[in-house]
Amino acid sequence: MPAPIALLALALAGAVAAQAPAPPPDPGAAALLARMRAACGGDAWDRVQGWSETGRVDLPGRPGVPYEAFHSMRAPTMVTRNRIEGRIVRQSGYDGTVGWQAGPDGIARIERDPAALRRMRRDAYLSSAGWFLPARMPAAFALAGVETRDGRTFDVLRVTPEGADSFDLWVDRETRRIGRIVAGDEYAELGDYRTFSGICSATTGRQSDGRQEIVLHVESVDTGPVADSVFSPPAGPPAARPPVEHFGAPTLGGRRLPFSSAVRVGDILYLSGQIGLREDGTLPGGIEAQGRATMDNIGAILRSAGAGWDDVFRCTVMLENMADWPAFNLIYAGYFEADRMPARSALGADGLALGALVEVECQAHLARD
Repeated sequence: MPAPIALLALALAGAVAAQAPAPPPDPGAAALLARMRAACGGDAWDRVQGWSETGRVDLPGRPGVPYEAFHSMRAPTMVTRNRIEGRIVRQSGYDGTVGWQAGPDGIARIERDPAALRRMRRDAYLSSAGWFLPARMPAAFALAGVETRDGRTFDVLRVTPEGADSFDLWVDRETRRIGRIVAGDEYAELGDYRTFSGICSATTGRQSDGRQEIVLHVESVDTGPVADSVFSPPAGPPAARPPVEHFGAPTLGGRRLPFSSAVRVGDILYLSGQIGLREDGTLPGGIEAQGRATMDNIGAILRSAGAGWDDVFRCTVMLENMADWPAFNLIYAGYFEADRMPARSALGADGLALGALVEVECQAHLARD
């Protein structure tokens, strides 16, 4: 009878008090369960592979909100979703280990509090009608008295699912169907039973926590398999593509060059290869002067992007003559702290731009504001 209780945890606010531990099982409880099962589909329950349900939940003063509910029917698991104009606006679930809730953003908030998880496990068992599938979902059962309401007599069956809080099923003596469920401060009145795939389920559930009442209307049920992945917390929306920011528009002889001095993507600043060009567009002579001018040009670009030498994590050095490697290293090392040298590659290159003796390309990490 998964139908109406499926949204109990989702739609009602407030904590649910744990009931007293269930008494030891007794033959009377077993006999009542057998009569309940026979009146609601009997062995057809053994052929149930999963539970996918759609319907509508009516809230006070608001239009009905569509919902969908899923249960694996192999263990106490559940997922419920509310939709408005086809868009999921609220969802919650229990995958057998953790519980979770997510709003329109799809970002799951994980519940790990032991008391809350016991209640979630109870609600998942309730939603799955676990008492009809004791081999899949173990529980302790005991008769807890007799109740009379609106001219009907009910045998009260107390159920304590394994690892979960207990609750009471009020079983109508005439029909052997459940008319009322009491779980702590919450209760549900069930009715309008229909048959789906050979088993019966209530299609109307009037639920309350003593402060607010809602009514659930089941519209469709499919008892085919439900994938385990359905019960996992949603991964949330895909990560937004990192913004791209461009720095510098280099020119040569008054003409714009076809690249930016640097491009920032997310937290990474990629610097174009730099040579030792001076402001007048000329190159100084010798590896020492060109090396220093090259590094100074890199420093200016870093500053324009709000970065510094400490943010540089990788460089590539291209030398026209590898014999200049030791001389360039002496200049290069002076721009970094000795214990914060970036990763680096150095290679010989034939024909650097404008006849330069050295070109250096760097990457830096920038923390987002």
